[in-house]
Amino acid sequence: MSGARQFALRAAAAAGLAAVLLGAAALVAGCASAPRTHAVATIGDLPKESPALPLETGVLPAPDPSAAMANYRQFLELQNSDPRLRAEAMRRLADLNLEGGELERMARELTQVDAQSAAAIQLYTTLLKAYPDYPRNDQVLYQLARAYDTTGQSEQALATFDQIVAHYPHSRDIGEVQFRRGELLFSAQHYPEAQHAYEAVLALGANGSGFYQQSLYKHAWSQFKQGMNPESLQSFADLLDFMLV
Repeated sequence: MSGARQFALRAAAAAGLAAVLLGAAALVAGCASAPRTHAVATIGDLPKESPALPLETGVLPAPDPSAAMANYRQFLELQNSDPRLRAEAMRRLADLNLEGGELERMARELTQVDAQSAAAIQLYTTLLKAYPDYPRNDQVLYQLARAYDTTGQSEQALATFDQIVAHYPHSRDIGEVQFRRGELLFSAQHYPEAQHAYEAVLALGANGSGFYQQSLYKHAWSQFKQGMNPESLQSFADLLDFMLV
């Protein structure tokens, strides 16, 4: 599935959730402020026959990410919303900004920071400061590192990945985090540190990370770059054995 299609599907789901959050907030506010002026309806008040509903056919309209983003922004403007829901809305809004920015850069072949990616970075950093106990902060840090990495801010990306390793060593994404660390360190020619990052992925086992095979390959290369020829040959042999099993 293409990145644009995946983004569209996530945007559709986000639009629905954002609308629900906004509607729920408005309902709660209305119930709190409006006095009851009529009797509560009962089952006996329901019509005997179900009303006919119009049947719409044809192609569904394309999901509009901007609508979801607008709903999330409107929800975040509410002063009395639940802090947990505010944190979740802020994270989802940042995710939509990040993915929209990535698609824009792919379409325009850009590598610098665009407006949407800058907004995503700002939202992620604000979320981390405002809600330090948010249970999904490891994922927020991961997305923040992605935002830095895809906009050419490699040092900030590596520092953010380092935070995940230090504070969330059991994160569900720790294998990918260590692999991404290895890639950044390898690109910066910090081969010993890259080797250790790949070894952290390998320590998870073949079933512990989807980046096991890539880490075997880059682990061997990081050893070769350090002049560790016998060790790198053994690592390449391990990779061959893994691929032939």
